[in-house]
Amino acid sequence: MRRLLAISMLFCSASWAWAQDAPAPAYGLDGATADSEMVLPASISGDGFSTQFAAAGERSNYLTGGLSFLTAYDDNPLATTGNTVSDVSFGVMPFIHLNETRSRLQWQADYSPGFTFYRKLNERNQDDHNLGLDLEYRLSQRLTMRLRDAFSKTSNFLGAPGLSQSETFGPVQQSNLTVITPVLNRISNLGSGELSYQFGPNSVVGARGLSSELHFPDESAGLADSHSQAAEGFLAHRISNIHWLGMTYRFQRILTDTNNMQSYMQAMLVSYTINVTPTMTVSLFAGPQHAETTGLGLVANPRWLPAVGGSYTWQSNRMSFGGSVAHRISDGGGLAGAVQLTSFDASFRYRWLRYWELRLESSYGKSDLLDTFGLPAQNSRSAIGLIAVSREIGEHLTIEASYLRANQTGLGTSGSTVAFDRNRPQISISYRFNRPIGR
Repeated sequence: MRRLLAISMLFCSASWAWAQDAPAPAYGLDGATADSEMVLPASISGDGFSTQFAAAGERSNYLTGGLSFLTAYDDNPLATTGNTVSDVSFGVMPFIHLNETRSRLQWQADYSPGFTFYRKLNERNQDDHNLGLDLEYRLSQRLTMRLRDAFSKTSNFLGAPGLSQSETFGPVQQSNLTVITPVLNRISNLGSGELSYQFGPNSVVGARGLSSELHFPDESAGLADSHSQAAEGFLAHRISNIHWLGMTYRFQRILTDTNNMQSYMQAMLVSYTINVTPTMTVSLFAGPQHAETTGLGLVANPRWLPAVGGSYTWQSNRMSFGGSVAHRISDGGGLAGAVQLTSFDASFRYRWLRYWELRLESSYGKSDLLDTFGLPAQNSRSAIGLIAVSREIGEHLTIEASYLRANQTGLGTSGSTVAFDRNRPQISISYRFNRPIGR
């Protein structure tokens, strides 16, 4: 509760989606004077890249729900080196999604509990909870407020079902989810509050506050809890119908509980986005970061580090691709301090013969501790690949078979190299329904 109150009190910023695709002198509350909706690029708003098909589009004022049954084989669920223990798991995962759009208000809510049972590792049986809220409200013709929160309690090292390692891109990206953990509880919460003001037909200014929490209840796992708070200000300008320029300033504090280490980071990032076509977008960002870490009674060691990254998305009626790469400072994701994170994510979808779909996903993460104060560095390198084939049966049922391979290499606290692999084939069957609301 205190976390949610803190997030609500953060005075926030920018994500804006209520203007026009071409310059216009006025902005009506009901959108009557707007030719089309203007949306900030992901490098400013923080929205993740989409791999929806071009014809799919996001439907508004809908209730979506369903239920998934799955069984998986994991050859190393405890993520150990040497003598590994394999196991078979069974899962039941209901889900519900609700979204609604009004003249001034847009909001959506997602909730997906999960229940996982293991044949051998009965003590690892889990109940998962994934909850997401996103609310956007136009306070006036030019002033927009947005509140977002994502809570997750899961034993899946990928977080919520799926492979995507991050929900956001670029300067707004917050959490480090590249560290592969064993089957154990991981509780995380990412919240943000935003205010944005459109002071011209093509210009937006805003401020944002973010809070991120990561907690591992099982202390014997050797993973570190972390807390992060950040404040941002940004300016975005559309220089033509397809070109965007932006600037973001960020101040961030990262606290790691294990050794009480605190890292303070400031960054000034410039971003550029081009909408090559209505279904193809390229975004880039770069800038300097200043970081210093204190802890263990030692003197801070300030330094300058670069931040750079980019993303590419493309969609058609039967294929879609999205990818992003970033090099930046982040929380440790379970490591004992803030890290310099290099991450890569890519997703490809292809639909054929109307009912069949192929999905390929990959992720790579390299986390290097900013400061070790002479202690052995607990760094991490991880790589994940997924291939999945699904078949729709009628209007509501889908069967999917997938295979996931994960590898992680790192330097342990004792100074020795630790490496392990995980292979996870899975079969699932899902029932899904859609119902219009407010009509």
